[in-house]
Amino acid sequence: MNSVCFAPKFCAIDWKKKQDCSTALRQIVTWNVSGWRPLQWNNPKAKAILRYARKGIVCIQETRWSEGTATIFLKTYPGFTIAHSPANVTERGGLSGGVAIIMPCAFRLLQQKEILPGKAIAAQVQTRTDQFWVLSVYCHPQTVRIDCETISQWLHAHCLGDDPCFLLGDFNQGDALFPDIWQRITEAVQGEDIVGDEPTFWGPNGSSSLDRVVLPMEYMNRGLIQCQAYYDRFFDSSGHASITIKLSHRPPVISSSDLPTHMTIPAWKGPA
Repeated sequence: MNSVCFAPKFCAIDWKKKQDCSTALRQIVTWNVSGWRPLQWNNPKAKAILRYARKGIVCIQETRWSEGTATIFLKTYPGFTIAHSPANVTERGGLSGGVAIIMPCAFRLLQQKEILPGKAIAAQVQTRTDQFWVLSVYCHPQTVRIDCETISQWLHAHCLGDDPCFLLGDFNQGDALFPDIWQRITEAVQGEDIVGDEPTFWGPNGSSSLDRVVLPMEYMNRGLIQCQAYYDRFFDSSGHASITIKLSHRPPVISSSDLPTHMTIPAWKGPA
């Protein structure tokens, strides 16, 4: 396994906003697993997913799960909650797509919405301190524009209220191919992609940036939340990297009139 850590991303702080946000979410992961059978508990892919899910929320794409796979997963690995949309059956009888959101039992699933069958699932999650939306998305290479447009329309049509939204998944370069649609998506969730041009997929012809992580920066600014991204490769030749986002609260490091004044204690110079 190859692990790459990129520098922390510090959110710009607007001191005019009230610092009243706090989240119990400390880690969120996205990974196009290119098929995963939950009963294969001893393979590296299963071990990695379970390890991630014990620490936070995991969004996976191209699960190729059937309708009953989530039930099998929960019976095999108790202590988790799943929102998922099963894979679509192809003309040849195979399975294509499939998305899921796995979370530890400490997080409560309030509701789930299937945006696109086998391609996009939304989950409203509640923690001990807050609640938010998480979207796991897979855009098929042949229907990227239609998939992105449908997601954009759903986000604008469904009022998410004051809850922040974490949007993660494999968009197959939909942001670069259709920047106007992508802009509407990021505006709808009031978010910003933190992956950029970093490669997330490696194949025979090289690497490319297919996966995206859109975080609710306005919400994170108010909560002084810092994020750091890690990219792990669990394959030898080709495949998607898993992207782990670690969230942590950081006190402000610049002066503000809203903060109490702290006096520095003079250094002790010994007995007089």
